[in-house]
Amino acid sequence: MTSNATFSRQRVLAHENADLLGTLIEKALLAGERYTKEFSKVAALARTIGECELTAPDRARLLLTIEEIASDAETNAQLDVDLFQGLLAGQLLAENAVRGKNGSREVVVGPSTDTRH
Repeated sequence: MTSNATFSRQRVLAHENADLLGTLIEKALLAGERYTKEFSKVAALARTIGECELTAPDRARLLLTIEEIASDAETNAQLDVDLFQGLLAGQLLAENAVRGKNGSREVVVGPSTDTRH
């Protein structure tokens, strides 16, 4: 592979890495916005429970709602963690495959001391 081809491939990889990073950041921001909304609901329900004179059934209903929101948030958070780990693992595998294809493993060849003519 010529140095121009190697340089060109490095530019492509840098662009792909930048695209992946942009995608990861976008997904992380969307996840953050979703969790902000979910936790705002939990906080509002907790304030309602603390500020109002509630009957036992109403209090139980609100607590059940908080539990459901928290459970959904926990499930979604784990799905996002799994997604990000999968993207990262896939990227690392792809980079290793490209490195293997480009033959970028270092090979040191030294003079033989057992050469016979």
